[in-house]
Order: sequence, then structure tokens, then C-alpha cells
Amino acid sequence: MSVRTAVTTAALCGLLGGCGEATLTTARSGLPRQVQVASAVAATAANRQAARRETARLLSLAPVPPGAVAIAARPAGLDGPAMGMDAARSLVDRTRYWRVSSGIEATIAWIRAHPPDGLRASGSTSGAAPSYRMLGIGYSEPDRRGIQDLELTIGVVTLPAGGSAIRADGMAIWLDARPLRDDRAGKRLRVTVTGGCPRNDKGAVDVQPAAAGNSAGAATRLLPAALPTAAIVCSYSGMNEHPARHLLTARRLGAQAARALAQSVDKLPLGHPVDEVRACPMSDGAATVVALSYRDRPDIDLWQDRNGCTFITNGTIMTRTTGVTALR
Repeated sequence: MSVRTAVTTAALCGLLGGCGEATLTTARSGLPRQVQVASAVAATAANRQAARRETARLLSLAPVPPGAVAIAARPAGLDGPAMGMDAARSLVDRTRYWRVSSGIEATIAWIRAHPPDGLRASGSTSGAAPSYRMLGIGYSEPDRRGIQDLELTIGVVTLPAGGSAIRADGMAIWLDARPLRDDRAGKRLRVTVTGGCPRNDKGAVDVQPAAAGNSAGAATRLLPAALPTAAIVCSYSGMNEHPARHLLTARRLGAQAARALAQSVDKLPLGHPVDEVRACPMSDGAATVVALSYRDRPDIDLWQDRNGCTFITNGTIMTRTTGVTALR
């Protein structure tokens, strides 16, 4: 069985577009620690239940040819989901099998001609062994709050006595609502709006955790609930650029743009898959650092690698999201 590992990307700067000034959501950091923990545990349990419901729904959408007979035994050649599966302990996978009289080509053609409503085709696969041949197709839909990688995969395999067998999998990953801790070792950069962007970020791997006055909520959200008054966006080159690890651009933001950025960051999900296995492309150290200033409290820094396994971190917690374009 093949294993498909999740690769996700994130970026701060793509969050700058299309957002008007708005009030940030209410912070939970002022709640007692035990209340915060209980809330995260309850949210995680809700995410798990949602994933179970969604996988049952996805499986119910599997297109099956007329005359198909449900079977309990797993057919040879369909030992796992046709398109592979995510390597995360929080994966939920629901499976059903059928036997049909038509051959593999006719069966997969019928399935392709009857795609499940509301899902988009996400890929196909094929395989063979001395005793069977397999064809597969996958469908997916956007992530939901608290769950990701919602997929319906269908595999068809030849049967020795003729005809073919079908395996359908409804899959989703539920997220642990507690943020990932940022515990990376190495030099950490400190940037302030008044001080401007450092000329290089050589040796840095992250930003410093929030200073006193802003640290209380840093373990539960990326930015405080207060509205920022300004920001600066510092973009640094990677090792493959010349000169390496030097400042490429420095962009100052006024109050309205800074608040739009903060509003977008505040909406980022902080949950994560449990025991996720990730395959990351190579990182050359290219990074974007954002500093946001606030009235009567220290500045807050955010760091984001622009390639490799990217993420957003405030030096204390970190998150990864998909589908956001990096700022160069």
C-alpha cells in the first residue's frame, strides 16, 4: 500500500490582499489555563466526530455500477486506498467493497462517467501484479474547520474468475485544536517597526517569542486581540540567491493595512494533524518576517519560510496552512 504524506505551504504576505479593516476576534488568552485546556480538548473531540461524519458522507457518494453486489472480504490488489493515504494518526478511513460482472475497463469507465456530486477529480493511478491489474481514481473537496484532506478514492481490480471488484474509501483527517509548540533551536531574530528590517537574517531560524506585555496570549494565538498601529514586512533572500540571506525588500504598512494583515492572521487555523508524517521540499532559507506594533505594548514578530515545509510562527506557537501565495 502506498503512503501519501501531506505537504503544506503557508505565507504571510498573501494575507495582505483583499482584507478591509475589521475588529479582531475575542482572545481566549485571558481565560484560566484549565479553561483553555478544556476548551481545546472539547474542540478536538468535536473535530474527531466531524471527521467521522464526513467520511461516512463521502463514502455514501461513491458511484457504483448497477448490479454491483456488496462483499465483506477485501479483494486481492485492493489492500489499501487506491490513491494511497495520509500518514497521520488522526486519519479516519471508512471502506466498502463490491463485486461487479463487468471487466475493469468498463467498470472504471462507468465510474468516470458518473462522478460524485460536489467533488472534484483529484487524480488517478494504476498498478499491476502477476495475478491482478488495478485502476484507481480520486475525488476531493475543500478542507473544513477542524478537518482536512477530505477525499473519496475508488479502486477497481480484476478478479480471477472474471469481472472486477471495487474498493471505496471515504477519508478525512481531524485536527488537534492545540497549537503546535515552536521549540526549534537556533538564533532568533528580533524586529521592530521603529527599528526597521535588519540588513540580513544570517544564522536565524525563527523570531524571538513575545516580550513581556504581549506574552500572556502567545501560547494560544499568533497575535494579540489588540489592533496594531503599524507593521513592517521584511523579505530575505535564500542561500540560492546572491547575496544570500540578505534583505530583499522592506515594506511599511500603515494602521489600516496592518490591521487587515492581523485580521487575516487571526483567522488562520491553529490545529494540526496528530503524528503527521510530512515530506518537505528543500528549503534554502528564504524567509519573510513581519513586525507589528501596538499601542502601549511591545511589538510582535511573525516568521515564515518561503519554501520547504513552510509555516507561520510567533516564536512560541506555529501553524501551517494551504493555498496562500508567498510574498517575494
